[in-house]
Amino acid sequence: MSDPTHHPEPAHPIPVQWPRITLAWLDGLVGGRAELLALRDEDPPPMFQALADEAEGLAFDALADEVDRAAELLQDAEVADALDRAMATFWFLRPAGLRVSGGDRSRDLAGGLVWVVGKANGVFDARRRQTDLQRALGLRRPLRGPGAGVARVVGRARPVVAPRPAGAPDLMGFGRSSLLTPTTRRVVIAWRDRALEALEVPW
Repeated sequence: MSDPTHHPEPAHPIPVQWPRITLAWLDGLVGGRAELLALRDEDPPPMFQALADEAEGLAFDALADEVDRAAELLQDAEVADALDRAMATFWFLRPAGLRVSGGDRSRDLAGGLVWVVGKANGVFDARRRQTDLQRALGLRRPLRGPGAGVARVVGRARPVVAPRPAGAPDLMGFGRSSLLTPTTRRVVIAWRDRALEALEVPW
């Protein structure tokens, strides 16, 4: 992600609608206005659920191995932590989905988690291309394919379509703040605070 801490200021004078457009876009990233106002840059605690039996444990271990391999390819500690949280969220919300894990299914799920976390944090660029990660993970189809299925569990099946303000980073809105890295959350907080400040400016 190219300098994610950089958040360009809007043009001056700020258009009257800019704060509301910006806040609607930010709402979609984290899951709503209450979540946006409460957002801090600390990692949230992961969801947790005990593994039901040995079969589920083996399936979870297989998925975790694939996710760890993806994290090594991305070479970003914050993204690796976000992947672990996304995996835990998937496990918590759809434990039955792990029972069919193993082999191609584990790789597909890992690829889907990479796509969701990558798009939520603007990870993909010329250096970290989706097609390269797809090949490195041994997937037969683009990351977006399994990513759509994962998104239905850990966020939204269809990303939020609120327009992205000019100059804002290319982040996809899955409506769950736990998918965001601390760096991305700081960017969201900066845009939030700027938009809230602009709302108080008399027009």
